[in-house]
Amino acid sequence: MATPPQDTSNVGNFQANKNIFDNFIPQHHDKSLSPLKPANIPLSEFSADLRKHLSVLNEGGSIARGRGEDLVSTGLSKSLDSLFSATTPFVTEGPPLTWTSLVLFAGHQFEGSAQLQVGDSRIELSGDDFKLLRSGRPWRFLYPWPDKDDCTKELQSTKTATQELLDARKMINEVLGQISLVEQHLHDHYILVSQLSQTKHDFTQHEGLLFKGVESSVPTEGVFEPGASPEDESSGHQDSTSAPTAIHHVSNDQSVQQVNGEVDDPSPPADLDARNNIQDVPCPGNDARPGFRLHTSDFVQSLSEVLDDPENGEVMRWSEDGHSVFIAPENKVPSHILEKMSTKSYQSLIRRLYYFGFRKTGGVYRHESFIRGQPSSIQPTREMIHSPSLSSPTHNNNSQRGPRFKVIKRKRTRESV
Repeated sequence: MATPPQDTSNVGNFQANKNIFDNFIPQHHDKSLSPLKPANIPLSEFSADLRKHLSVLNEGGSIARGRGEDLVSTGLSKSLDSLFSATTPFVTEGPPLTWTSLVLFAGHQFEGSAQLQVGDSRIELSGDDFKLLRSGRPWRFLYPWPDKDDCTKELQSTKTATQELLDARKMINEVLGQISLVEQHLHDHYILVSQLSQTKHDFTQHEGLLFKGVESSVPTEGVFEPGASPEDESSGHQDSTSAPTAIHHVSNDQSVQQVNGEVDDPSPPADLDARNNIQDVPCPGNDARPGFRLHTSDFVQSLSEVLDDPENGEVMRWSEDGHSVFIAPENKVPSHILEKMSTKSYQSLIRRLYYFGFRKTGGVYRHESFIRGQPSSIQPTREMIHSPSLSSPTHNNNSQRGPRFKVIKRKRTRESV
């Protein structure tokens, strides 16, 4: 049977406003909506709440009603159902429909037949219900739809849900940042423990040679003090099996290496090889930092510590790949960072980077041996050591190390002559 002609203006008006009108029509599938706050619930429940809100918005429903607001439209719809002979229209084909939806579709002056099509639903009205619908009284009973107070509550509930999402996103972003930071530190920790495990394995192969007579052979007082006597220095130098390593740690200068070569060492060749394999192990002294350190140079170690501190991210930080260093402009670098780096000014910091072999490329500073989480034995480059424009921290340290380094000064004097 052909569908009877209907008022096309009513159909168009219904289609244009259906989504908004349906939000205020009580539905059988109305969902209870919880606040979108992930702080006190598991992530799985928060995800389920998000899906519920999305379903209500897609399928048609009220955020305010789902959150427990008492809407005028709910009472009006229930009262409207009591005006007709049945609680719901008789649907011959398609999904069920409410009287509120049908009345809003028919409008205030319905001139169609008792058989009509509303969306995907085909409806057949009884004689009394058809007459009531054509009278326009049900429409006037609902008008204005939706109620103004209902719209206010819906707007407020929508605004509240939006703010909850913004707060949730902020919290989640903070958690993601912490996850990235912990992941980075776990990665660095894994590398350090792996290196420690490998080092321990090497020590076992050498039958504990590195720790043989440590307490008696490594002097802990006066060795690096300026006031140390020649007798104390000479005794400590002859007894310590790690003295050549200590001198190498202070500087990579050839003159220091020559002094190491002049030291008489009664140890067998195997012992010498073992000591040569651990040249990067920091030696004891007043400038040695407590605990494990990655870098032999105090400046490079301080640089690494500043970069690893997330609070310094806006001033100095690692690149994403951990192979280069970003440093902010001079006006953004605070004084406590310069003090941490033992530099008096921003220009001094930059000169010190070049002094240790760093080069600026693409707005960041890079050194082939300076990698996040990796140990290094970076020392000042030879060109910068002999540069008359820059003072050498290594040379300054050598002048304060005691009589042992007076030999180095005498050799340099003979070379300059």
